[in-house]
Amino acid sequence: MPSVAIPAWTSDGVLPPNQPYLHLLSEKAAIERMVAETPEDDVLDRASLTARLNVVAALLAEARPDDREPARVRLTFKGRPVIGSHGIFAEFGMKAVRGFAESVTWMAASLNGPLAAMGPCPTASSISS
Repeated sequence: MPSVAIPAWTSDGVLPPNQPYLHLLSEKAAIERMVAETPEDDVLDRASLTARLNVVAALLAEARPDDREPARVRLTFKGRPVIGSHGIFAEFGMKAVRGFAESVTWMAASLNGPLAAMGPCPTASSISS
């Protein structure tokens, strides 16, 4: 199988985590659409697209999309519920962290597909009430 170079998109030549995998997914979808739109009698174009689709499918089969560094965040608080640099009132901290976790859940759900205007979050089961 021929090796395929995937372009680097950052100025320092380093791909962000998961970019090669996402690039291959989008390329596969585009090639599949082009194959579907190419007439049956256009044999050379269909053969070329099918060959590239096979290469991309093989690369995707070998890819490990979950090899990425976990996201990190630091929450800081100010105001009356904060006790200097020693701590915060538990109820305030619990509400603030729950709100932050819910917003992260909604953002993650939006990456998987369109969200309904109303109703529960598709992945809300991962957050305890």
